[in-house]
Amino acid sequence: MNFRNCRASWPLLCTPRWRARGGGRGHRAALPAQDRGRRAAGRSGGDLCGARDKLDTLTGIFGIGLAPSGDKDPFGLRRAALGAVRILAEKSLALDVLELLTLARGHFAAGVVADSVAQDLHAFMLERLKPYLRDKLFEADEIDAVLSLNPTRFDQVLPRLKALQAFRALPQAEATGPPPTSASVIS
Repeated sequence: MNFRNCRASWPLLCTPRWRARGGGRGHRAALPAQDRGRRAAGRSGGDLCGARDKLDTLTGIFGIGLAPSGDKDPFGLRRAALGAVRILAEKSLALDVLELLTLARGHFAAGVVADSVAQDLHAFMLERLKPYLRDKLFEADEIDAVLSLNPTRFDQVLPRLKALQAFRALPQAEATGPPPTSASVIS
């Protein structure tokens, strides 16, 4: 492929279809790549790459102080955070989010991103987790009870919520009474 054809077809070079055809190396190179794609379809390699990409993007943009404010989210950070949360929770990936964010922060040069970006981003992701869990039909007090522990492994959140729901369904849960309110704790 000469330079003129390469420039004209640049968007095609970045597509999975072009790479599956062998990336310009002929059909013999394409067959093993297609087989690898079929074999890896059931694995979580794509999920890991997707979560890593989202966490790297979030770390970089949050680290330079461009966190979403109010209704404005020009970089789609809320959507990216929700995507990372969903991947880690639904695919049951036993990964510590705070550790991943700290590793992502380490990929940037010193002084480029804020030192507290991992903690700030973890809190932001926990906020994105709340509406996701409400959509899964969990009660607000159940969500608050589990998220008050500031979990760093999102794969454990759904099982904990299901266990809490199962406990609430038991007759013994009725005997314990309602949860304490802040007014009853003070007095």
